[in-house]
Amino acid sequence: MKVPYAIFLFLLVAVRCAGGAESNFAVDPINFDWTFSLGEKDGAESPRFDDSAWSRVDLPHDWAIHSDFDPEGDPNTAKLPWKGEAWYRKRFELPAAAAGKRLQFLFDGVMANPAVYLNGRKVGSWVYGYNSFHIDATDAAIFGGENVLAVHVDTRGHHSRWYPGAGIYRKVSMRIVDDVHVPIWGVQVTTPKIEESGATARVAVEIANGSGETREVWANVALLDPVGDLVATDRRLVRLQEGLEIVEFDFQLASVLRWDVEHPHLYTARVKLESDAEEIQSVDTSFGFRVFEWTADDGFHLNGRRLELKGVNEHHTHGMLGAAFFPRSVERKLELLRDMGVNALRTSHNPEAPEVLELCDRLGIVVFNELYDKWDRTGGVDVDTETFVNEHAEKEVRNFVRRDRNHPSVMIWSVANEDGAILSNRDGKSAQHVAKMVDYFRAYDRTRPTTMGCHMAGGARREWGVFDSLDTSGWNYSQRYMNFRKNYPDKPIIYSETASAFGTRGHYELQLPQSKIDFGDDGYLSAYVMTAAPWGDIPEHEFERMRKHRYLNGDFVWTGFDYLGEPTPLRGTNSPPELMLEARSSYFGIIDLAGLPKDTFYLYRSQWNEAEPTVHLSPHWNWEEGDKVPVFVYTSGDEAELFLNGRSLGRKSKVDPDQLQNGNLAYQKPSYASSSEVYQDAGGNVLKDNTSDKAFDGNADTRWCASDGSLPQTLQVDLGQGRKAEWVRIRWEGTAADYEFTLEGSADGEVWSAVEGKIEAQGNLSVAKLEGETYRFWRLSIAGVAGGRWASVREFEILEQDEVSSDPYFDIVDAYRIRFFDIPFEAGTLEVVAYEDGQEIGRDRVETAGAAKRLLLEADRRQLNADGMDLCYVTVQLVDEKGTLCPWAMDTLEFEVEGAAVFMGVANGDAVQMDGLTDDRHPLFYGQAVVALRSKPSQSGEAVLRVKAEGLPAGELRLQFN
Repeated sequence: MKVPYAIFLFLLVAVRCAGGAESNFAVDPINFDWTFSLGEKDGAESPRFDDSAWSRVDLPHDWAIHSDFDPEGDPNTAKLPWKGEAWYRKRFELPAAAAGKRLQFLFDGVMANPAVYLNGRKVGSWVYGYNSFHIDATDAAIFGGENVLAVHVDTRGHHSRWYPGAGIYRKVSMRIVDDVHVPIWGVQVTTPKIEESGATARVAVEIANGSGETREVWANVALLDPVGDLVATDRRLVRLQEGLEIVEFDFQLASVLRWDVEHPHLYTARVKLESDAEEIQSVDTSFGFRVFEWTADDGFHLNGRRLELKGVNEHHTHGMLGAAFFPRSVERKLELLRDMGVNALRTSHNPEAPEVLELCDRLGIVVFNELYDKWDRTGGVDVDTETFVNEHAEKEVRNFVRRDRNHPSVMIWSVANEDGAILSNRDGKSAQHVAKMVDYFRAYDRTRPTTMGCHMAGGARREWGVFDSLDTSGWNYSQRYMNFRKNYPDKPIIYSETASAFGTRGHYELQLPQSKIDFGDDGYLSAYVMTAAPWGDIPEHEFERMRKHRYLNGDFVWTGFDYLGEPTPLRGTNSPPELMLEARSSYFGIIDLAGLPKDTFYLYRSQWNEAEPTVHLSPHWNWEEGDKVPVFVYTSGDEAELFLNGRSLGRKSKVDPDQLQNGNLAYQKPSYASSSEVYQDAGGNVLKDNTSDKAFDGNADTRWCASDGSLPQTLQVDLGQGRKAEWVRIRWEGTAADYEFTLEGSADGEVWSAVEGKIEAQGNLSVAKLEGETYRFWRLSIAGVAGGRWASVREFEILEQDEVSSDPYFDIVDAYRIRFFDIPFEAGTLEVVAYEDGQEIGRDRVETAGAAKRLLLEADRRQLNADGMDLCYVTVQLVDEKGTLCPWAMDTLEFEVEGAAVFMGVANGDAVQMDGLTDDRHPLFYGQAVVALRSKPSQSGEAVLRVKAEGLPAGELRLQFN
């Protein structure tokens, strides 16, 4: 199908947006009606190639998500066949009236290594699958005739630690411009001065002249306030030689509305070019006025106040859609996260689609904008670090920064994440590599600081200088930032990844986990969210770090949503020995793969959403007679009373975290080690993470280990002030008698004294009875280990008395949740009433469901756009006759869609089973599943979704597309 005039009219309108932020996510018709084929296709770039037998697809398109999961496939990349090559072809006409103008294409993201051909001629290519790129195809264009755009995609050279997708997975835009024009991303707006008395806006406009002759144009700039009213204007006659010129306009405004997380006021800079009294181009660019600072001692500041950043990390995929990007998908994500209280987002670990940043601008979400995971194969080229930085990185930085630099939500650039080669100074040149990357960023934007996500505390050695050129540092998990804090006290610290807590929505087991790495053996992790990755923690410990360490610039949880791939701890050979299973999607999310909240959602909401009270009761109330059920209450209140069928089961309060005492003075205190074992495989996955904090976490299943067998090794803890201790208890990895060591104490961490006391070896324990020693700093110096083994300590405890808890890890839970244990099951209604300062703030209840009677279908919206890009998410629940969810239901569903929508996929939150995400049959998981429907381009009217399950009446939902 060819619609030349529709496309041409769109292009004339789209020129208004070229180079700036789009308005309401304008949809380019070039995204529809492509042909597609997997594999090598000799000659497919030719316009004469016969593609009549190919599949017909609309963009965005992720070819691998439509495949079956391979049980033998790589769990880290979701067991989907994303590696391969494929071709996309699109036929379209360009009207003769456009002759003499320039034809340009903008690709928001192609995974990976795209080569672009127009009418058989190669017009451009790119490497990095996450970055946006643009191409001028004028010389190959046929104006007044048919054109064939062909794109070859090849993912075989790309490496990933999670599911990356495959194909043209983000939108494509096409524009026609005059020889004299503003290039794509050619407008930069900065705000050099923002004060109470007024503000300055500087608009730098790039103007390209490709006409081959000198041209004169009028450049007009207008500033529009958040409601669209004109607040300033200027115009200038510009005489242009061949090439590129930058014209700057400065505006003084008497007063401005600031962009903030609660009031994200957006201004518009409207640039118009005129030639011979005719407008030849108009470009709108959104921007905002805000003042921010990442501080070394008081966290993040926005517009003059300290703002606690309540953030999440998000990968780029979208559940059942795979990597295919639709604005509504991320809009739904951000709406859910905002309700939880989120005000910050880290784009881990690559550029997101441009609409993500537009939505963050509109919703008031601070963005930690990250370009790379590592400077290696995950960045698209398999070369050493020096070659990567010197020969491949600059063009990616250029496009990344030029595209995103006008977004007021973007407040920091991140150059990499957990790059072991850099943080271990592998080639001895890490400082130079980082400095060069920072220079690339500063070449295109000097208004924002730079950072890097880090995981190896040893990388913060001053003598290596890795962080000298960075403005801030990001640290992932536990208290790894302590070494950096000591060595770089004047540089801000961002807590760039936290938690890594696990949970499977709806999967409640009456036996609670006994430790944070008690994962069970069936592939489903406790919905009570009491487990975490060995390197991470349950959320309560992160709340405490943010409360105590006020210098931290924000908390970015790993992750907001479950995602495809990286299914720790079910990663086969990388799993614990008792759990040699493989899943295909993650367990980290606060919200599951289908977009259904886990209980963790309500835990974070109770701490982060200050505008509305939170009261949530779990688990469900369908158990067997005689079962004794742990009942958890998630509330922003400080007390809760539990009722079963109207009878009070008691009233409990949260505990004061400052009053929690376990007798171990060293528990969760800042720690340092001479070295730590952190091992990443060739793909960048962290397989061993035995850092110093593991010896002070109250968990004997984790440990600190030196990085090698060299001696001596030291392990040190800072109690914060001088504390008197009666005992020291060291739990070694091996037999205590195999270790030769001394205990030392210090008042200042500089001058050390031997600690006197009687030391006894008891199995793997060394127990020292002291003479009431008082020190702030305590150090374990290990001089020898039998058999040449590496120094390794499971727990290093400084005790006020001998009889103390050896496992205090879960005590902190009672400061943030209210727990009732061993509640005898009785069918009926379990209800909680929550209080704050004695006043009721809300109630929640769970009821025993009866026999399944019907399917309940609920859409996130009923009125949708018939633009081919809008989505509707429909939650399907199996309920009893009263509408109560049947929480154990796993029935298989069948889906049918008629009318103005197409079925895109379905997910249920089960990370283990291999049911295809785009099949029209899919099971419920603990009573629920979610379906995604896509509008058809230019097809208004009604769509009908029908859902069937054996033995039940079909559910039906009608939607309107306009």
